[in-house]
Amino acid sequence: MGTNKAYLFLFLLCVLMTFIVPSALRVIKAKKKKKRLKGVLSGAKTLTPKQFFSLRQSYYGRMANLEFEGVYIIYNLNKKMYYVGQSVHVPSRVNAHFTGKGNGDVYADYKYGDRFEIRMVKLRGSGYNRLDDLERELIDMYHCCEKGYNRKKGNR
Repeated sequence: MGTNKAYLFLFLLCVLMTFIVPSALRVIKAKKKKKRLKGVLSGAKTLTPKQFFSLRQSYYGRMANLEFEGVYIIYNLNKKMYYVGQSVHVPSRVNAHFTGKGNGDVYADYKYGDRFEIRMVKLRGSGYNRLDDLERELIDMYHCCEKGYNRKKGNR
């Protein structure tokens, strides 16, 4: 009888180590990633397209002062859909989306009256070393491929 209990204990220990512990570690890792991303986003000001264009206009002729390397998040308030992208010239790239030279679906929704919010995040100071990593994690966090405008999960 003692041997059977030992085998049962070992079996349960194997099940625990094989299925439960890795699953729990994935949940913990996902929570840490989400917390880290929320920290990155907390410093990013939210702008409407009108505010964005006004800011760009105020810097007209001095665009080098406004450009930076980072990611941007475009959120359609009407459809509750996100688009996440990256660029070495973020404001210029955001401008392209709202002037018909970026994601066609975002532009069409904007052109036909949907309301949007824009957030721009500088790579420098974000805690990330690579744009690809930051972009990919934000695409994943906002489920941009499943429920948003993104068609790819980011660059590798």
